[in-house]
Order: sequence, then structure tokens, then C-alpha cells
Amino acid sequence: MSKVETWQEAVQKSGIIVDTVYDPEAGVAVNRKLVEVAIEASKATTRPKTVIYTSGLGVFGDRPGVLIDENTPILTPSWRSEFDEWLIKQEGVLVFASPSIICC
Repeated sequence: MSKVETWQEAVQKSGIIVDTVYDPEAGVAVNRKLVEVAIEASKATTRPKTVIYTSGLGVFGDRPGVLIDENTPILTPSWRSEFDEWLIKQEGVLVFASPSIICC
């Protein structure tokens, strides 16, 4: 994913982008670039791109026995929570950010 040229065209042609990228070496740099490419691509159309971003449950901290839902405040400021805050403020794309664990 660090090579933008390998996925940039797909983002430009797509209406919905699901971002499940995690690169421990790059941090959120790839995620940020993906959103920036989607914003630029949205400028060339009348419909904004939709970015579905899956954050991580780590933003809630360690809370044994506590039910966590969409109303639970974030406890642990981290690179991920900072990126989440940046992401939801972006204009030019519709964003759905959800703390979750993605598994297969």
C-alpha cells in the first residue's frame, strides 16, 4: 500500500473505499494518503467519495468487563485516535470511522 501508484486509479474510479490498512512501519501515513487521494478524486466529480475507515478498539484503552459502544469516550490518546480526529474533520469525502477489530 505504500506505493500510491498501485491503488490510486482504483480509488479514483470507486465510489466507496473501505480502508482496513494497517502498516506498523508507516503508521497512518498510508491511511492519510488514501483519504487525500479520495478527496482529490472527489473534486473531479459531483459526488464525494465515501471512505469507510476501520479504526481499532485500542482507542478505548483497557477496560475489563466494560461494555463498549458508540457512546464510550476514547480514553487513550494515541496516533490512532489523533488520526481518527483528523479524518472526521475532512471535507470532500463522506467518512465512516468505526473502532473495531477486523478478522476473517
